[in-house]
Amino acid sequence: VGAVGGRAEIMQQLVNGTVFHGGVHSGNPFSMAGALATQQAYEQNGEAIYGLLEENTKRLADGLYKIFAEINVPIHIQHVGSLFSLQIMDNAEDPVPQDYRSIASTTTPERFIRFQQAVQRAGVYFHPNRYEPWFISTLHTQEVMEEALAIIQDVAHNLDWQA
Repeated sequence: VGAVGGRAEIMQQLVNGTVFHGGVHSGNPFSMAGALATQQAYEQNGEAIYGLLEENTKRLADGLYKIFAEINVPIHIQHVGSLFSLQIMDNAEDPVPQDYRSIASTTTPERFIRFQQAVQRAGVYFHPNRYEPWFISTLHTQEVMEEALAIIQDVAHNLDWQA
């Protein structure tokens, strides 16, 4: 949730349409209700919520490392809290990617796309762009994580990684 403010002559440009301001959630009462509910939940139990998010993200990252090690496909995962990124590396010897250029030089987009599309067809959804992070929420319970990892394991073991 955000707000825009400024001097009257600047704000008038928004009012009269000279300057456009908008977005998917701008002025949306459902977005505001969701933001309020999230804030209230955090105020009541924030430390436990973030602990659970961190635990589930680590569980998913550890599971992905295990799956990809089983099929000898090198990956690298970076995560903080409930946010993480998965990079399917070209070679295990390549340095850990640190930025856009190193991701581009150590990973092949087609491998990630084939993997993402196959996993999505099997029922696990994440962004098809290898540069985009994954987000874990409180709805991603241990059971949901185990189900997702089982699907990912099946897909990863049956995907042609050499194509």
